[in-house]
Amino acid sequence: MTAMAAAAFLWSTTLPPSRTAVPGAGFYPELVSGLGIVLGLIVLGRATWALATRQRHDETDGEPHDWLRYLRIGGPIIIAAALFVFAFERIGFLLSSFAFLVVALVLLGERRAWLIALVSALLSAGVYFLFNSVLQLPLPRGSVFG
Repeated sequence: MTAMAAAAFLWSTTLPPSRTAVPGAGFYPELVSGLGIVLGLIVLGRATWALATRQRHDETDGEPHDWLRYLRIGGPIIIAAALFVFAFERIGFLLSSFAFLVVALVLLGERRAWLIALVSALLSAGVYFLFNSVLQLPLPRGSVFG
């Protein structure tokens, strides 16, 4: 996550500065990717701490650490996120984010189809509305929506 956020941050610095709008076009991508870097470092630090103190926890709680389980969930989510980035410009934000959220929710264990569809639709539409209408930063519509 940290590496992807760092790559996004570096990419966002290549955006041209705005002559009319303050902040410029790169401000929000830099802000979001910077937040991703910070959160990624926090997760990395916590994971490192958990590994460093693992022996003490194993001895006290007797709960096995199933790293394979984390890989079975985390790996496909990372692949889905990469596909989301790939599809973002091609099919648009709404469809690609909806598909990503459906996949992520299923991988995280949600089984109620109506809830998966509702959450995915509301989050996708809400973020789309926030960026397009409130922040006036248009997101890609893709070839499906023109």
